[in-house]
Amino acid sequence: LSDSDAESAQRDGLLREAVQLFGRPDSLEDWELYWLGEAARLLGDQKRLEEVRREQAARRRPDSKETGGVLPEEAPRLRRV
Repeated sequence: LSDSDAESAQRDGLLREAVQLFGRPDSLEDWELYWLGEAARLLGDQKRLEEVRREQAARRRPDSKETGGVLPEEAPRLRRV
């Protein structure tokens, strides 16, 4: 994306269009959330950027919805390789 004055209007239009295509921050994968934040930063959209930062902070907390791991019924069949 260009930061030159000649192309900034076109860039901003494309960024606004891209931002509209993203879902809610809590529904995005980590990489999508990152790029939504970058688009918001480039546009100067402080409200959206704050939403992204709040979601990123929530994901870093130990009690976040992503816990990972193996389902208990799968554990007995697993083998270390």
